[in-house]
Amino acid sequence: MAAIPGTHVHTADNAVPPLNDDLAGLLNGLAGFHPGLDLIADGVRALALDRLTIPQTQAVVTMLAGSTDQPGTQIDASALIAALVARLLNADENPALRTLPVDVQDQARTAGADFTDHDAYVTPRGDIAKTVYDLNPI
Repeated sequence: MAAIPGTHVHTADNAVPPLNDDLAGLLNGLAGFHPGLDLIADGVRALALDRLTIPQTQAVVTMLAGSTDQPGTQIDASALIAALVARLLNADENPALRTLPVDVQDQARTAGADFTDHDAYVTPRGDIAKTVYDLNPI
């Protein structure tokens, strides 16, 4: 569940709290499908439970979703995942799809490209970048 603005939860000794139910559920939902997904989940878990400094938080959030490069050239995890989805849905790059009918291959390729385009133009990178900038201590 997303945090509600104006509400704050502080832990004893300002410790990093355990994962919330939503994030823990997403991580658990990925478990066991493929070693690559397990590694992604391990990385997300490590980032979520690490005691980050403000500069580390800024860098991590920027690399996850806040790159403000021109659309089509984002360098962040969101763009990385979109590029992977496009690759996996492209029969030229994923031999498993080559046995499918050509029209299905074309549909998959188009869906992957559309996903990448959607990520490039819809992900609110500017909002994230502004928020990251605003994290500077006064």
